[in-house]
Amino acid sequence: MGSGWMGPGPGPAVVWGFCWLFSGLFSKGLACPSSCKCSSSRIWCKDLNAGISAFPVLENSADLENIREIYIANQGRLAGINDNDVAIYPGLKNLTVVDSGLKSVARRAFRKNSKLNYINLSRNKLSRLSKKPFRHLNLSRLILSDNPFQCSCDIMWIKIRQNSLIADLKDLYCMNGNMKIPLSDMQISNCGLPRVNLSVTTLTVLEGSDVTLHCDSTGTPTPNVSWDISYVVSKNVVLTNKNSASLTLMNVTFQDNARYITCMAENMVGEDQASVELIVHFPPQIIFMGSPTLDYHWCIPFSVRGNPKPKLQWFHEGAVLSESNYIWSMIHETSNNSSEYHGCLQLDSPTHFYNGRYTLQAENKYGSDNHTVLAYFMHGPEDGEEAITDPQFYEGSVERGGKEKRGEKERRGHSVSERRRVEDISLGLPRVNLSVTTLTVLEGSDVTLHCDSTGTPTPNVSWDISYVVSKSVVVTNKNSASLTLMNVTFQDNARYIPCMAENMVGEDQASVELIVNFPPQIIFMGSPTLDHHWCIPFSVRGNPTPKLQWFHEGAVLNESDYIWSMIHETSNNNSEYHGCLQLDSPTHVYNGRYTLQAENKYGSDNHTVLAHFMQGPEDGEEAITDPQFYDFFETTSNDIGDTTDDRNQITSTDVSNEGNEDSITVYVVVGIAALVCTGLVIMLFILKFGRHSKFGIKGPSSVISNDDDSASPLHHISNGSNTPSSSEGGPDAVIIGMTKIPVIENPQYFGITNSHLKPDTFVQHIKRHNIVLKRELGEGAFGKVFLAECYNLCPEQDKILVAVKTLKDASDNARKDFHREAELLTNLQHEHIVKFYGVCVEGDPLIMVFEYMKHGDLNKFLRAHGPDAVLMAEGNRPAELTQSQMLHIAQQIAAGMVYLASQHFVHRDLATRNCLVGENLLVKIGDFGMSRDVYSTDYYRIMEYFKKWGCVKLLPGPKMFTSQACQQDFQD
Repeated sequence: MGSGWMGPGPGPAVVWGFCWLFSGLFSKGLACPSSCKCSSSRIWCKDLNAGISAFPVLENSADLENIREIYIANQGRLAGINDNDVAIYPGLKNLTVVDSGLKSVARRAFRKNSKLNYINLSRNKLSRLSKKPFRHLNLSRLILSDNPFQCSCDIMWIKIRQNSLIADLKDLYCMNGNMKIPLSDMQISNCGLPRVNLSVTTLTVLEGSDVTLHCDSTGTPTPNVSWDISYVVSKNVVLTNKNSASLTLMNVTFQDNARYITCMAENMVGEDQASVELIVHFPPQIIFMGSPTLDYHWCIPFSVRGNPKPKLQWFHEGAVLSESNYIWSMIHETSNNSSEYHGCLQLDSPTHFYNGRYTLQAENKYGSDNHTVLAYFMHGPEDGEEAITDPQFYEGSVERGGKEKRGEKERRGHSVSERRRVEDISLGLPRVNLSVTTLTVLEGSDVTLHCDSTGTPTPNVSWDISYVVSKSVVVTNKNSASLTLMNVTFQDNARYIPCMAENMVGEDQASVELIVNFPPQIIFMGSPTLDHHWCIPFSVRGNPTPKLQWFHEGAVLNESDYIWSMIHETSNNNSEYHGCLQLDSPTHVYNGRYTLQAENKYGSDNHTVLAHFMQGPEDGEEAITDPQFYDFFETTSNDIGDTTDDRNQITSTDVSNEGNEDSITVYVVVGIAALVCTGLVIMLFILKFGRHSKFGIKGPSSVISNDDDSASPLHHISNGSNTPSSSEGGPDAVIIGMTKIPVIENPQYFGITNSHLKPDTFVQHIKRHNIVLKRELGEGAFGKVFLAECYNLCPEQDKILVAVKTLKDASDNARKDFHREAELLTNLQHEHIVKFYGVCVEGDPLIMVFEYMKHGDLNKFLRAHGPDAVLMAEGNRPAELTQSQMLHIAQQIAAGMVYLASQHFVHRDLATRNCLVGENLLVKIGDFGMSRDVYSTDYYRIMEYFKKWGCVKLLPGPKMFTSQACQQDFQD
């Protein structure tokens, strides 16, 4: 009874050595990151000391598709999941990132991970989380517990989806300031699911007609509305306008019958959709009818389309065929759109009497169609030999003579049987022989295909040209047939054309694959539409597959994660491609002409469309929404090349010469304008500084003169010709607390000259190209207000968020008010006065740039956090402001008013609507002059009329614009 290790086999040490060696080789093959461990299907990173700062990537790309699970824990330096981090693992099913420093998940992070089923992001540092990364995934579980979410509309979708997907809702909470609120109790005003409204739910149209469908939506935030036209075959145009969208179908095709076309609305909270069922009526068409085939019964196959369902009638040799138990018509299959029917005329043991021509007629109220086929089931007595008329042949065993007759009968019987035996030995199935099996031709050429067959009896040979579009001629000769195709069309590309041979024994067939090469043609290119992304739709045909290249304003467009071309669908013959140039959140920088060029070795084509995604700061009017505006550009080519296609009347012209002429004209006009402007500036300079101001400084109690000439031009920050006075600490300075505030004479009360301005208060001019608009915040009588990013404004930051106010009215008075406002705001510098960054006067419209206050005006903020907030928010009640918080707000406004009074400035319209709220309950006074007009056109009339909510000091009569008026406003 010895050891467990017997005989000459390897010992334990050797076995463990082999295991260690195998494990080492396996890990090396996977090339696992040093701080993680890997198996053939799993990666796990839990080492707290080594740690990772980015998503783990296997060095061997061949192993990426085999990974099914990634587990990451205790990785404090891992801050985000970016667009391409997880995309390299297409087979990933389970993803876990826990107890780490995860702060963000890119909205396209899981776009290539359709197999993801389980995601666990618990115990991280997520404060916001969009639903977009997850909406296309078929998740069974999403775990988000123990993340410091901020109470906002961004996470309302998590609360709404209280189902098996997010099963840990009881463990979720959000932070509202310093308050920790269970997510199930979170109430956010103006934050709800969208709802789609359709004009109709079922629409019946006639093939070839045009029809428009309308869809709008309700919901807050305002949802994006789009039509899903992925499967629509008819040519279509989609127009979107804020919270509505219309879909126009042109020349509706039968292929869209019984099609459900879906309208979708989506905001950050969720989505809704509704569908219109399109019923297309059209006359019948027999699209296929074949020769008889023998299965259990004889079958004459056919395929018919039509809506309403056509009535079918069969004819034999021109006479109506009455159906019975031995011959009947049967539908075996109906297509998905219920308008195509496939079936058979079935015959049970037909004799030679049933040979002949069979005609099928299909009819409905819109028209009819018929088709004929020749059927041959059995040889008749007349085929091959004389009919047997001897009655003794039919009498069988009856004898009518002596031995001689019987002998003759026997000899005759032997002769017939021998002949039949010889015929049986020589019978055989037919066999088809083709000259080629694949033939490649150029579009427009002529080609001839040859087919012959062998077999006994001699087979009949034919070509099946039921689906051939090109003009064709078939010539038959005994046991062969030739097919000539003339002016071959691209529609026959990848077409299989069968040659069939048939005799009484059976049949055979073989097919030729026809490959048609032809130059590219852009058959459709539409205006941009907004779905999940902006999409410039296109359809291109060509063989070989064309190479596609996009251009923006004539320059090559480099694709990236934010702008890329995608083919959504390829037609059956693999020569037509339907897709989109997709743009992710484009700004006004992406406005302009987009050109698509398609090219293969046989030629090229290009097409241009005008895209307008967002108004830029220079846009003085509404975005162009008229589709005819875009239609003009849809048939206009750029200077890449010129092509003409007479088949579809799509013409592109070369406009490079025209473009050069336009450029020269522009240069000449700009040069003349520059000279004129230079002369005007010199004249204004002479007029301005060659005489004394009309106004004398009469002290701080002076009021505005009736002769308003205080709107001096803006002082550029780089203008060194005007040296400011150093007397900023003069006798008019006011001491508040321990701070001495220099008095700046109010331009609305005094005629300010350049010598009275502080050196640090020259109006800063901002380049227009440094301002990138993000979205519109509001609109008033004098212009629009945008949220924007401003570059190179602060030395410590590359870009900051700002509020941009535009001046729509370009009149002289409006421009004077603009200049006066800019100089005034530049001089007002205080922590509780909205910060003014500068202006942009490069062209129209004129722009003012202010700091961005996140929570908007104080009036709405107080209402949203007041006792009646639950009524305004439809049941979602936010936390009310405490007494100490409201006192803190009042103290900040008072501090700002003290500063204004120290500057001898009267606001004239102090109200909660003219105060703005930022982060951490920071309140500032704003809306001076022009900005007041932008936001408050519904509160009062401008100029000489009494403000609706103004204090009693401002009643019509002698103007008493003093600091006491503002005190009255503050008390009100």
